This record gives sequence, C-alpha cells and structure tokens, in this order.
Amino acid sequence: GQGLLCLDVWTGNTREAILDAVKERRLTASHVALAGSLGGEAWRAVAMAFAAMEEDKGNVHSACQFFVAAGAPAAAVKCYAKARLFREAVAIAMH
Repeated sequence: GQGLLCLDVWTGNTREAILDAVKERRLTASHVALAGSLGGEAWRAVAMAFAAMEEDKGNVHSACQFFVAAGAPAAAVKCYAKARLFREAVAIAMH
C-alpha cells in the first residue's frame, strides 16, 4: 500500500519499489509521480505501463491522460477509439 511505498522512498528503494509494482501490475498514480525522480525515460516507461493498466481496467479517460502525458497521443487515440469514444479520439488526433 501507500505506507510501504513511502517507506521504500524514505529508505532509498524507490527504483526497486517501482520496478516491483510494474512487474506485479499494481502501479498507482503515486508510483508514476515518484518515477520522475528516476529520470525522464523511466518516468515515461512507468507512465505508459500505468496507462495500459488503466485501459485494461476500463478507466479509459485516465489511461488516455497518461498516454498523452507520456508523449504517446497515438496510443490515446487508439484507446479512445477502442472504447468507441470517437469525439475524444478525434480531438486528440487533431491537437
């Protein structure tokens, strides 16, 4: 939970905690936020993994926000289109 994530951060195990969460598909928005401390590429990879998890859970809008934030608008367009949210897909594609 959040308490364990905080403990990992305070004890310098941020990288391992995030990698474990990615492997176990239990990422949270907090993991994504903390991944920024590992560098831009690591943050993007974690954000993309979280977006994919959100999409799998049916949290389409959350997934697409993270896809766009991670610099993958095409993934957001595809996600919205799969959910038959064409207006949103077109809006991102046109932006």
